Amino acid sequence: MKSWFAALAILAAAGASAAEPLPEVVMYKDPNCGCCGAWAERLEAEGFRVKTVPTTDMASVKKRFAVPQRLTSCHTAKVGNYVIEGHVPASAIKRLLREKPAVAGLSVPGMPAGSPGMEVPGRRDPYDVVTFDKGGRSAVYESHGLAVFGVVKKVDAAAGVVKLAHEPIPAIKWPAMTMDMKVQDARALANIKPEQKVNFFLVKGADGQYVISRIEAAK
Repeated sequence: MKSWFAALAILAAAGASAAEPLPEVVMYKDPNCGCCGAWAERLEAEGFRVKTVPTTDMASVKKRFAVPQRLTSCHTAKVGNYVIEGHVPASAIKRLLREKPAVAGLSVPGMPAGSPGMEVPGRRDPYDVVTFDKGGRSAVYESHGLAVFGVVKKVDAAAGVVKLAHEPIPAIKWPAMTMDMKVQDARALANIKPEQKVNFFLVKGADGQYVISRIEAAK
């Protein structure tokens, strides 16, 4: 009998935990930014409560929350102890709250089309959700980018540039070609060698140019 009651107590506790509401998201945005409001609507549709704080000094907000310059977007938000920069999907935020990694927050740099709140008919830019810490270090948390196969021709780790002979990329109307490409983090090139076959992932940087967010040996 005692074990039966204990089992009921465990089930009740699990149900209460599952029913716990998501924490409030406090979003700082420029009063004239419409896509920020659209992002908030996407989060609310996923169960978040969003409080909007209008401000014309977003630069100060980003500085206060130590968002690295290269990872900035339009709005900046706080959820619990984490900073959320830009159009981060609700699913990534829920994962962050569930896994509780030792990072300062998440960012989707720039304003990629197709990210939550930036939907554009007939267009979807590749992008990554990245973590960042208080020291400015970042890493890919999940990829929404274009996966491309290529062969390495030259590596300049100091400049953060790799020359690749890659296959056609129809999604962005690029033919097969050999070209120099920048990586978001030069450390990604540490184990990359000339003539190595690789898979790399393209995303748009804050300046609108495609860069490599991740590169790894092809399997």
